[in-house]
Amino acid sequence: MLATLEVQVEYTFTDLAPSLVAAARKKFKQYSFMKFRTHNIESPPDTDLIGTQHIVVASNAIHATHSLRKSAENTRKFLRPDGLLMLLEMTDTMYWVDMVFGLFEGWWFFDDGRVHAVVSESRWAEELQAVGYGHVGWTDGSRPENKLEKLIIAMASGERCDSVPQSVQSQTADITARQENIDRYVREMTNDFGTNLDRSRNGDRHDFIPHGKWVVITGGTGSLGAHLVAHLARLPDVHRVVCLNRRSKQEPRERQEESFAKKGILMTNEDMEKLIIFQTDLSEHELGLSTEDYGKLTHHVTHIVHNAWLMNAKWPVQRFEPQFRIMGNMLELAANASATRHHGSRITFQFISSIATVGHWPLWAGNANVPEERMLINSVLPTGYGDAKYICELMIDETLHKYPHRYRAAVVRLGQVAGSSTSGYWNSMEHFSFIVKSSQTLKAFPRFGGLLSWTPVDQVAGTLVDLVLLSDDIELHPVYHVDNPIRQAWQDMTPVLADALEIPSTNVIPFKDWLERVKDSFRSAQAPERDNPAILLLDFLDDNFLRMSCGGLLLDTTNTREHSKTLRNVGPVSQSLARRFVKAWKENGFLK
Repeated sequence: MLATLEVQVEYTFTDLAPSLVAAARKKFKQYSFMKFRTHNIESPPDTDLIGTQHIVVASNAIHATHSLRKSAENTRKFLRPDGLLMLLEMTDTMYWVDMVFGLFEGWWFFDDGRVHAVVSESRWAEELQAVGYGHVGWTDGSRPENKLEKLIIAMASGERCDSVPQSVQSQTADITARQENIDRYVREMTNDFGTNLDRSRNGDRHDFIPHGKWVVITGGTGSLGAHLVAHLARLPDVHRVVCLNRRSKQEPRERQEESFAKKGILMTNEDMEKLIIFQTDLSEHELGLSTEDYGKLTHHVTHIVHNAWLMNAKWPVQRFEPQFRIMGNMLELAANASATRHHGSRITFQFISSIATVGHWPLWAGNANVPEERMLINSVLPTGYGDAKYICELMIDETLHKYPHRYRAAVVRLGQVAGSSTSGYWNSMEHFSFIVKSSQTLKAFPRFGGLLSWTPVDQVAGTLVDLVLLSDDIELHPVYHVDNPIRQAWQDMTPVLADALEIPSTNVIPFKDWLERVKDSFRSAQAPERDNPAILLLDFLDDNFLRMSCGGLLLDTTNTREHSKTLRNVGPVSQSLARRFVKAWKENGFLK
C-alpha cells in the first residue's frame, strides 16, 4: 500500500529474532524504501534511530515483555516530538487464547504488577503517559469484539486531551435547547436589576461612607465557608464578618462554633466578637431578614462572597431555581448597598463558581489548559449543576459587570478543594471522598494515571480572601481560577492513599475495573449506598472523572497568581498530609 501511494517514505522493519528479520528482508526486497534491523524493544534503540521516526507500529508485541512501562519508554525514544505510536493489542482476556499462547515463553515474561499478559486500554494509557506520551486514545464501538482488541494511538508529546466520547456527541444536539433555557433563566432573574440605581439617580442617595470592611458570606458553616469566615475574622482591617447561614433548630452562634470545632479551626474570643450570624432563607424577599437587619446590612456591607450552594450531581437544572433566586437576592443586596454610597465607593462581589462550567472545554478547544475567561455553552459540563453555575456566572455579566463604577465583581472557579493543611479535615460529601469510602469497602483502590491538582481548603480560603480584599485601586479580572499550580503525579499519590486505607498493592486496579466492582457490589447487595457511595456518581465518574481529575483538564491560574500571594506560595500535597486526610476521615467516622 505504501508503494502505491507514491510518497516519500522510509519503513524500518524490526524484530527480536534475526531469522524473522531475514525472512522479512527476503519477502520485501523489491521495495527500496524498506530497511531492516534486529531490535529488542526491552532495550533502547540504536543511537542513529533515536528521535527519527514519525510513526511506530507495534502489533501485539509490547505485552510480551517484562515491563510495559519500560518497553513503552524505549519505544518512545524512536519517535520525533511530533510522532505517534500505534499499538494493536488485546484489551480483554479470552481463555482459549491463553490455551494457545500460554505455551509461549513471552506470555509469562511480565513482572511489572500485571496479573495477566493482557491489560485494559486504561492501563495502557496509564503506562504510556507515565513515560511522557501526551494524548492517548483508542478505537471503540458497540459491537462486543471492540472490547477484545483495540488500536491504541499515543502522541509522543504534548498535553493529554480526551477525544469527544460518544455520550458527549449525543449531547451536542441539546446545546441549542440548553442555551435557550439558560438565557430564559438569566433574563428572568436579572430583569428587575437596576431599580435601585434609577432611584439613586433621582436623588434618593445617602452618600454614606462605611467605617471599616464589612464582609457578607453565605454558607459559613460549610467546609470552605467556615475557613473563609475564620480567615477574614483574623484580619485586623476587617471590622465585621456577617454570616448568612441556612435555617436550623440549633442556636446560630453555637452552630457556627460547632462547625469551626469539627473542622479543627481555632478561633479566639476576639475573632468571634467580629461575627454577626443570621440563620435565614436567602431565597426569600430581602434574604428572609427583618427590615431592620436588612437595612443595617445594606448600610454597612462593603464586600460580598456568595459561597453557599446545594450540590447534587443528578438534579436537573430546574431543581436549582431556588439557587437562582438566592443569586438574584445577593445581587439585589449589592445594588441596595451601592444606592446608599457616595460616588467612587464600590461594592465588591465574589461568586464562587465551579470547574463544572469548563468541564467540556478540552473536548472542543483541543487544549487541556483552560484560560481564566468567560465560557460558551459547549464548554459547560452538560449537567443540571454545571448549567446552574453557568447561569449564575452570566447573571453577573448582565448586572454588576455593566456598572464597573459601582461594583467590583469576579467569578472564581474552583478546582479540587482538598482537606485542611493543618487539621486534615476534608468534606466527606465530595466525589473524591466517595471514591475513598467505596475503595475502603471494596478493599480495592483505582489506579489513576496523569496529574492531580489538589489545593488544601484553608489555602483556597486564603486565596479567595486575597482576591475579594484586593486593593480598590487594582481592577479585578472578571474570572479567576483556584487550582494548585503545582501538578503532582497520581502514580506517586495512589500507593500512599492505598497504604493509608490498608489496601494491598495487588488490589490497586485500573479505574475501569474498579468501577465494575462498584457496580457489582451494589447489584449483589454486598454494600449499601452509605458504604459504597461512588454508586451515586457513576455517570460522572464514567464520563468525566478521568478527564477532569487526571490532567485532561487543567485550570490556568495566571490571573489568580497575579493577585493572590497565597496561591503563588501553594506547594504540592505531601505524603504525610495525604495520610492526615485519611486519618481525619477515620476520626470523624466517615471511614472505619
